[in-house]
Amino acid sequence: MRVGINATKALERETGVGSYTYNLVRALARRPEAAASLRLYLMHGPEPTAGDGLSASVGRLNLGGSAPRIVWEQFGLPALARRDGLDLLHYVDHALPLWRRPCPVVITVHDLAFYRLPTMYNFSRRHYKQFVGLRSIRRAARVITPSVATREEIVALAGIDPARVTVIPYGLDEQFRPLDEAAQRRARTEFDLTRPYFLFVGTLQPRKNLRHLIAAFARLTQERGLPHELVLAGGEGWLSGDLVRFAGEHRVADRLRLFGSVPQEKLPALYNCSESLVFPSWYEGFGLPPLEAMACGVPVIASDRTSIPEVVGEAGLLVEPQDVTALAAAMGRILDDEELRLRLRRAGPERARQFSWDRAAGATLDVYRQVCGEG
Repeated sequence: MRVGINATKALERETGVGSYTYNLVRALARRPEAAASLRLYLMHGPEPTAGDGLSASVGRLNLGGSAPRIVWEQFGLPALARRDGLDLLHYVDHALPLWRRPCPVVITVHDLAFYRLPTMYNFSRRHYKQFVGLRSIRRAARVITPSVATREEIVALAGIDPARVTVIPYGLDEQFRPLDEAAQRRARTEFDLTRPYFLFVGTLQPRKNLRHLIAAFARLTQERGLPHELVLAGGEGWLSGDLVRFAGEHRVADRLRLFGSVPQEKLPALYNCSESLVFPSWYEGFGLPPLEAMACGVPVIASDRTSIPEVVGEAGLLVEPQDVTALAAAMGRILDDEELRLRLRRAGPERARQFSWDRAAGATLDVYRQVCGEG
């Protein structure tokens, strides 16, 4: 069984798809039965090393760093797969080659936000995703998705046999864990965190519902005279440029901290030092930040929409994302209710232990075997 993985996204670990690709490949590479048969393909970027966990061989099409990803997805990688005589290709981000496929293709569909919330994407990205999305799902040998909620959407929108869609939840990097006081003090110094703070982690874009988060934070802190700050840790996405202006309209611009993309190795400390992760997203295919925060023993407030309840379970507070009052009240409960706070701090790591990249890798290998066994 010779399997090729489109691993370019593994070089973008600060994104959800990048983290998925990087951790899945690492987990597959740790399995002797998989490592020998895996071949990674990257469009650009530095050569992976064993220290990155990307020790399988690499095929490369020298398009250069600015080459359009569509050329790589649709033409470059299929040509290399044909050259290398692969039995299976795994595309980790929605799309597969729509024209000449050299072998069966498995795709991972993380969510269908570009159909459900189309106006929250820019024109070109939305239309490309919509053009390839359902076509790819219908033509894939198998579809992997991280949640039951997304699986149901895939089946409903694409009209395919549910048996062709396998739910494989994301795993959790072992670095996410409770840290001692000394490590937290070092992190506060490094990030210049002199005030208590609420935390959001994720790409700054409309579907993350950051305006409602800012409004709820402003209501809570102003009504109660709290010293807290709101820290947003994530790269700027589409339509994210007006968040500071919006915070100014709510008189909390001086309390808003924009950290940009935080390296993965520094995120555990940022979680650990926070009062709570607040994640009021309108839509998620899975939602890694709540899982990472729970693993760190940090109380989580999250949206009750789409897949997020599957991740959080009973180990966090779920709120209606459009209800600013309820969101502010949940943040207040975390501060006021010591019994609740301690319960969530205990329940979070226990819940997080149910998610494993090793299990995800094993289930993914089973999908590969099924497809190759069917020829």
